[in-house]
Amino acid sequence: PVTDVEYINIEYHTLDELLHDIKIIGAGSANSFMKPITKARYKELQHAFDLQTKDGKMPLTLEVFCAHAWKDKLVVDLPLGQQSIQFITKNK
Repeated sequence: PVTDVEYINIEYHTLDELLHDIKIIGAGSANSFMKPITKARYKELQHAFDLQTKDGKMPLTLEVFCAHAWKDKLVVDLPLGQQSIQFITKNK
């Protein structure tokens, strides 16, 4: 197995930019953060954003974790009744 981690740093100038990116990458869809935001909640988020902002920019760090594993396709030890899936590409 091979694993790798990469950190991507992004800076936002406005809360709206940050919320837009969270929405389009789907990062907030699985939790309550991206439920419809009330005016009161938006004000709370804006206040928190303003407190974290440095030099007019909100820093955000994304941690991207990648994993890959493989096994020799000639030697496959699978439980009885299971078989491996092989992908074959055709040359044109």
